[in-house]
Parts: sequence; structure tokens; C-alpha cells
Amino acid sequence: MMSEKNEDLLASLKAAQTQEELVWEITRLNMAKLSPVVQDAAYRCAILHWFNPEVLQAVLGPERMKQVVAPDVSVQEEQADLVDVEAIYKQLRQLSFIEVYSEYGYSFHTLTRDVILDNLWQHEREFYRAVSRRAAEYFGRNLDTEEGISWEEVIEWVYHFLIADEETAVELVNDLVTEAAYNAPGSYCDALVQTIDEHARGNRLSHQTQVLLQYWKILAASANGRHDEVKTLAADLLAAENEYVSPLLKVWVRFYLADSLRVTSEYTRATAEYSHILQALDEIGDIRTLRFESLKGLARAAISQGRLDDAEKQYKAALITLIRQQIRIPYEDEEGQIQIDRDGISQEEILPEEKLVNPGRWYGWHDVVDSEDEDSSNSLFYLIDIKDTYDTSEDSSEKKYFIVEINSECADLWLNLSYIYYDLGKYDLSSATARLAGRMFTDLDSPTGIQRALQHLFNLGVTTLDQETINMSAEYQHKLLEIVTEQDNPGAKLQALLGLAGIYWNQSDYIKAREMCLSALELARELEDQSSIAVALDNLANLELILGDLKAARQFVLEAIALYRELKYHEGEARLLITFGRIAQSERQLTEAATQYQKALDIFTNYHIPEGQIDAYRGLANIAWLDEQDEVARDYFLQALKLARHLRMPAKEISLLLALARWHQAQQEFEQARKLFSEARSIARATGQTASEADVLSDLGTLAVDQKEFIEAEALFNAAEAIYSQLNQKAGQLEVLFKRIDLLQTQGKQSEAFQIIEEALDVAEELGDREQIVRALMLRYHALKRRGQFDQLLEILDKVLSLNANKPDVLANKGDILCELAEYEAAVEAFAAVNELDPQNSWAYQMKGWALENLGEGRAEECLQAYETAVSIAPNNYWAHKGVAEAYRMLGQEKQAQNKFRWIADHLQTAELEADEASLLAWCYYRLQEYDKAATLYIQLTKENKYLLFNLFDYPLTLLCMGKTKEALETYQYALEQIEQRPPLARRGLLYVAFRDLQEAIQTRPGLAKNPDAQAALQALQQAWQAISQ
Repeated sequence: MMSEKNEDLLASLKAAQTQEELVWEITRLNMAKLSPVVQDAAYRCAILHWFNPEVLQAVLGPERMKQVVAPDVSVQEEQADLVDVEAIYKQLRQLSFIEVYSEYGYSFHTLTRDVILDNLWQHEREFYRAVSRRAAEYFGRNLDTEEGISWEEVIEWVYHFLIADEETAVELVNDLVTEAAYNAPGSYCDALVQTIDEHARGNRLSHQTQVLLQYWKILAASANGRHDEVKTLAADLLAAENEYVSPLLKVWVRFYLADSLRVTSEYTRATAEYSHILQALDEIGDIRTLRFESLKGLARAAISQGRLDDAEKQYKAALITLIRQQIRIPYEDEEGQIQIDRDGISQEEILPEEKLVNPGRWYGWHDVVDSEDEDSSNSLFYLIDIKDTYDTSEDSSEKKYFIVEINSECADLWLNLSYIYYDLGKYDLSSATARLAGRMFTDLDSPTGIQRALQHLFNLGVTTLDQETINMSAEYQHKLLEIVTEQDNPGAKLQALLGLAGIYWNQSDYIKAREMCLSALELARELEDQSSIAVALDNLANLELILGDLKAARQFVLEAIALYRELKYHEGEARLLITFGRIAQSERQLTEAATQYQKALDIFTNYHIPEGQIDAYRGLANIAWLDEQDEVARDYFLQALKLARHLRMPAKEISLLLALARWHQAQQEFEQARKLFSEARSIARATGQTASEADVLSDLGTLAVDQKEFIEAEALFNAAEAIYSQLNQKAGQLEVLFKRIDLLQTQGKQSEAFQIIEEALDVAEELGDREQIVRALMLRYHALKRRGQFDQLLEILDKVLSLNANKPDVLANKGDILCELAEYEAAVEAFAAVNELDPQNSWAYQMKGWALENLGEGRAEECLQAYETAVSIAPNNYWAHKGVAEAYRMLGQEKQAQNKFRWIADHLQTAELEADEASLLAWCYYRLQEYDKAATLYIQLTKENKYLLFNLFDYPLTLLCMGKTKEALETYQYALEQIEQRPPLARRGLLYVAFRDLQEAIQTRPGLAKNPDAQAALQALQQAWQAISQ
């Protein structure tokens, strides 16, 4: 028979209608089995996230539960010190719903704890608050001590303080969440908000605090870069019809929404939200910090959209807002009340220890340094001369100075204004504001700020041809890196590395720029600075593109794109897609390049970023032009130019005018091209863009070459090179050198051209630009080949291939030279490598066949296969057809060979022949034993001075077979005399083939074997070969 106690238990369990109620009944009944003291301690520990003996001791007290357990269960105050905490702790650890809490102690199982907390909150709220008060006192015990408090203790303190005294805690928690969002790792802010959210899920917070929690979640999401989450949370809160969503709270919510929209490149929406904030502040009362940040946000959005005039206006407004805050001018006074520009900053700073106080001729005293105990060691004060538009004093010489505290935000504003002035072409203003910002950052001991100012001053120096500024900026950048390295300031070191990379880049020292970026990338990864990782990857992708390592460039760009997508930074992603397009373009993957440019254009268009649209249009124009869609290319160029003019971006306008001018030049529309070049030069001069003027002069020189105005071209190239040299812009200087080489070669001045080639190679090697080194080396190769200096050619080609092994044209040149050197086995390998990289290269298969042909009958099958492949790729490659015929002869298939020679002759004799085709036809006649026809063609080629070197030996071979042996011998001797002018190595291939052909003719014609003239010719060729082989 069931006991009464068991019947009560069964009835309780049957009464439970939900899982939670069932768990509660089981838990309550299990807890009831414990001794009163242990049961009391267990309920107290359930309120904690975790407990150990020390925490347990702290939360024990006289508070009594009235409904969950009998009143006499609680520990009396006078008994608290007598409780054996270790014994209770040991019993608690043995409970089935207690589990290990890593590193801290033990905790209740989550489900069990949740149902206990729900019931305590409903039935024992005072007890719950009292225990929470004790826990808050314990975890916050070191808040005001030198020992300090860990972040884990802060989390627990907040968690319990909110229950113990919600009204008092909320204001402190709001400050704490804000501080964590701005100055602590993102995970800290998340942890803080999550622990508060636990109370919200348990309905233990007031409606007002729950509204604030939504705002805190926005702060945490923003701090961790979860911008989509910010947008969703902000939209919900702004749409809520809740009495606790105050106008002020909405303004702050809009600010974080606006920032997330801006960061994710939704600039139009961001601008609307920032503007809404400023309007709201006019209605609800001014909050200087919020106004200041919103104005900066507006400026940044305007910059991204190319609205530089608007950006300048907003930055100035932000600066005035900052200074109004310092001198306490009410914002509602008229906008014209104060005017501030760079000249209003006194060069004589006021040191904090002088404790000067402005007499306040305006709205009151400035008292920031009045207090004796105030720490002013980090304060910096400047005299600001502010124009009072209400001042009617006739003494205009009287100055009104106000003491204004300068901080990094103020210095940053001046530097941002400098960037805008630079983009607007106002270089004097840009230089003045950059120097002022640099001085402020120096006084504030801000290495990162100093680095940014120096980088900008360097760019200004390059643009304005100010060598003193260039040298000064570069020198101080190096010093700054040394300082921050010694200070063990990794964040500042990271920015210094990126800054130095920029300087080396501007100096065209791409190797050192890459070294700096690789070091920056390594450091950024250590710091887990995702934004800087993306910047370093972005820079490396572009540098590898410049240096010609397209594989590395592609790897970097793909990693950077993925990171920007993760960060939701759409503008950064689009700009990298432009880089991706340029990489594909360099790989001649035009379809892929066009796809990447179009993707970038779509993003820029979607997020209203016209400056980015300019770059995308230009990329698409280049692809269309390469694809011979000339009209499409021109239209893209015009669209880009229209945007550049609308945005008042002179640098881009000049660049696009040059591109359009080159387009007209390619169409032979020289007058229109000259007109556009002149317009670009006028803008460059008007805006002080010296480097751009050099670009124009260089292009005008190219135009003069096209118009055969060689003297004018030379003068223009010299002027451009002089500017580039003065600017130390080696990339521009190198391009002009290449143009001068082309000009000199066009004029037949090969010796002068060779000297410039050597100079260009030196500059290219200084740059470390592999593509340009290859370009210079190949010019050197062709120049030496024209001179017949074969001894250096293979060395040059091997050096080129060491820089880029995947260049089929260079491998083809190597194979060609090896054939001329009679190194046929090596030539076969070279042409085979060409075929692997470029399977559709008919000429390479043809030349592989030629090398195999000269290796003899043992390679005849391979020879025939190579020639037939060449023919299958290019059916009109008659030289390859001739090779097929020769391969048939080697294989003993004389009839097929004769048919092929006849087929070639029939096709060639009906056409107007170039020298090489006439030579080929003559050889076919020779093989067909139509010697008269062959001899006639050789004589005609000689008379017209169109003969090829090997014709010098083919003609006497034909004469020999005609029976004119004495004349043949004399012609052989003449040929040997002619090639004597060539260096020995340049004769090897000619002599090898001439000897082989003569030997074959003597072997196949018995009458020649005993002919003394034929034998004398053979001996002369053999002696010439032996002479150059020693």
C-alpha cells in the first residue's frame, strides 16, 4: 500500500502540465531531501552562474524564503559564521544536477537552474534580490581598489547588480556597455550584453531596461562589425511604438544605424540617417559628441560618393562643433557666429602647467585647467583666433584668442580636410593643413597620427615636385618605425609599416614596398586586425600585379575579397574586383576581366559610389578596346570622363583625357588626339600636378612619332624624362626610356638605342619590376641578335625565364636561337615547352619539326608528327607543309614528298610572293628538280636584295645540281665570304644546314661524288664549320 508521502509526490508530478513544471517538481522534491542548511545554500547557488567555497561563503545570509521552502530552513544570521562551508560545498557537488564549471568551480545544470530562477522570481523575489545583492558586493569588491577587477568579475557584478538594484544599475551599465563597445575587445561587449539578456529572457527586467537592452545589443553588434544585425535591431527599435523609446534614444540608434550603413557602403541611406540626426538634435537639444560624429559620418559618406565640396563643408562644421564645445558657445546661435581656418591656429601653444584661463570676452570662462588636482598631463592647448561676426569694433588689429584643448579628433579633422584639399587640387591648403595636423599629432605623441600626416605630406611632395618634403617625409617615416618598434607599440608599428610601403610604392621601389606589406600582414594577423589584414592583402595583390607575379596576385586578391565580404565592406570588395579584373586582363583572360569589372560597377552603382564607377568604366573600356570593340571602348571612356568632371576630380579627369586621346590616336585621328592631350596638360598645369604633366608630355611624344615628327618627339620625351627624374618616379622614367628606344630604332640609330636599352635595364632592375625587367631584357636580346652577338643571347633568355618561366614567346626565342646555334636537341626541348604552354602555336610545332629534321633520320617519325600538327593548326603554313614533305623524304616516302612539294609550288606560284615565300618556292623547285626555275628565283631575290641568308647556300647547291659545278664552287666561296662578317656563333646553324644539304646532294647524285668542284665546296664548308667549332 502506497504511503501518504508517496501519494503526495505522485499527485504533484501528475499536476505538472509542462516540462518546466515537471522539472521544477522533481527539483523541489529532491531539494527537500537535503538538510535545511544545504537546501538554503543550494537555492542561493542556483542564482549564481558558478560557485566555489569563497563565493558560497559570500552569498550566505539570514534572508528567508517564505513559499518555496519552510521559513525555518534559512540560515540565521548569528549561525552564518558557524556553518561548515566546505561540508556544504562537498554535498552540493554530489547533487545530480550539479556540473563542473570550467576553471571556476561548479554550477547548476542549465534547465534545472532556469526553472529554479523562474520560481524564485515569481515566489521569492525579495530573497532573490538579497542574494543577488550579496553576489554583486562580492564580485564588485575590488571596483575601487588598486587591485582592480577582471572582466569576468565585471560580467558577474553587472548580472547580479541589475537584480539587486535595477534603477541604480542601469545608468552604470549603460556607461559600461558603451565603454566596452569603444575601448574593449568585441567579445567583452558581447559577453556583457548576453549576461543582461539572460535576465530579459527570464522577464526579470523592467520594460524600460529591456528597451535599453535592445540598444545595448546594437552597440555590441556594431563593436563586432555585425552591421546587418545592427540594421535589423535598429529598424525594430525605431519602428516600435513604445513609451520607453525616447527621442534621444532614437537619435543614438539612428547614429549606429547610419554608421553601419556607411561601413557597408550604403552611402545614400547613411547620409539620410545622419541628416535626420542633425535635424532631431535641433529639436530635442544639442548633444555635441553626437553632432560631431554625425557630421564626420556625413563627410565620410560624401567622400565615398565623390562629393568633395560637401565633405569639406561637413568636416569644417565638425571642427567648429568641436571648438564650440570647448569655448562653450551655444549651438543655437547663428552659423556665422564663428569662422575658423588654418590661419586661426596660433603657432605658440599654451602649455598646461601655465594654467592660463581665457578671460572670456564672449560667453564665459574656459576652465579646463583650473583644478589643482586635475591631471592635465595628456592635455594640449592652442590659442585659437576666432572671428566674431557680431564684433563692431573698429580696431581690426585686435585679436580674440580662446584657449582650446586639442585632441586627436581635432588633429584628425585637420588631416581629413587636407585629404579633401588634395583631391580638389588645392595643394597649398592641403600642405598647410597636413603640417598643422602633423604638429598636433606630434604634440599629442600619437605615432599613428604622425604616420598618416607624413604619408600624406610625402604624396603632396611627389605631386607638387617638392623634393624637400619628399625627403623629409621619407626620413621621418623610417624614424617613426624605429620609435614605435622600441616602444613595443604593435598597432602603431602596423600603420608605420603600411605607411612606409606607400612611400616605397610612390618611389616605384616595389620590392621594398612588398617587404613592408608582408611584414604588415604578418603583424596584422598576430593582432587579429581584420581591417588591416584586408588592406595589406589589397596592397600585396596590386604590388604582385605590378611585379608580374600574377599567380600570387590572384591568391592575395581572392583572400582579400573574401575578407571584405565577411566584413560587409562593399566598397573595398568592389575595388578589389577592379584589381581582379586587371589581373585577368594581364593574363589575357578578357571575358573574366570584363566580368570582374562589371561586378565592381554593379556594386559601385548600387551603393552610389561614383568614384568607383569611374574605375570600373575605365576597366570595361580597356577590355572593349583589347577586344577590338572600339566604339564601345570610347563610350565607356566618355562615361568615366563625365563622372570625373562632375565630381571635380582633376587627377582622374587628366588620366581619362589621356586614355581618350590615345584612342583617337589609334584611330589615326591625330588632331583630335592632340586637342585632348593639350586639354589634359592645361588641367595638370592649373592644378599643379607635375607628374601628370609629364604623362601628357610622354604621350604627346608618342603622337609626334606617329606623325613622323621625330625631332619634336625627342624634345617631348626629354622633357618628360627630366620631370620624372626630378620626381624620382622611376616607373614613368622607364616608360619614356622605352619610347626613346623605339624612336631611335625607327630612325635607324641602333647604337644610340642600345645605350638607352642598357639604361632602361638598370632602371627596371632598381624598380624590381619583373615585367619591366623582362621587357628591357628582350629589347637587349633583339638588339644583340641584330648585331649577331649570339654569345649573350641564351644567357639573356635564361634570365628572362628565371623571372617568369611561363612565357611561351621567350621559350620560342630560345628555341630559335638554339637552332641558329645548331643545338637542335636543346631546341626540341624548348619548342616542346612552348607547345605545352601554347598548344595552338603552329610556328612552334613547325620549328620543333625543323630541329628534329636536323637531328637526322632517326627522328623522322617525330619530325613528321610535329610538322603535321603545325599544318593542322594553320593549314596555310606553307613552311610547315614543306617540313611534311622533307619528313616524307627522310622516311623514304619519295612519291608523297614529291606530291607535297608540287602542291606547295602550285599554291605559291599563283600569288604575289614575299621574300620568304619566294625562297620557299625556289626550294620546292629544287626538290622537284626544276633547277632552272629555282635558280631564276634565287637570282631575282639577289637582284632585289630580298634574299635570306640561307639563300646564299641554296643557290650554289642548285647550280651544282644543274651541272654548273665551277660556278657553284665560286658561289659557295662567295657565300662563305659574306657570312664571315657575322660573329662565329651566328654562322653555326647556317653552315650546319648548308653542309648537311650539300652532303645529302652528293650522296644521292653519284656524278657529284667524284666531281672536284663539289668535293672542294664540301671541304670548304667543313673547314668553315670546324673553324667556328673550336
